[in-house]
Amino acid sequence: MNSPTLSDLVEHPERASDLSPQVLAARIIELGALQSRFAVEILSRRQEPEEEILKAAGAAKIVGVHPVTMSRWLRRAPFSAAVAYRSGRLVRVSKRKLLDILASGGRTGRRRAELP
Repeated sequence: MNSPTLSDLVEHPERASDLSPQVLAARIIELGALQSRFAVEILSRRQEPEEEILKAAGAAKIVGVHPVTMSRWLRRAPFSAAVAYRSGRLVRVSKRKLLDILASGGRTGRRRAELP
């Protein structure tokens, strides 16, 4: 007698009670391989939106300040959390993180030191 396939067991799950532990283990391995394959397919098809990266001047326009002021602010919390890339004077800002900071009123989850 041939062992039932996964398709057979989906249609008639009660047949699993007739199978040996070795056959059940083999079907579990097949299921794991199938699950992994499905996960790879799902992840390969997901379209992540590309993050918009701004120059300091673009961030300044959103915030409503002068670009020089924005460049200074990007060196300190909370705006430093929006920096996506920094090399010397070159700074790039994550638009999503900048908008999150503005929406939260500047709170980034870090406690600020209490002033004396």
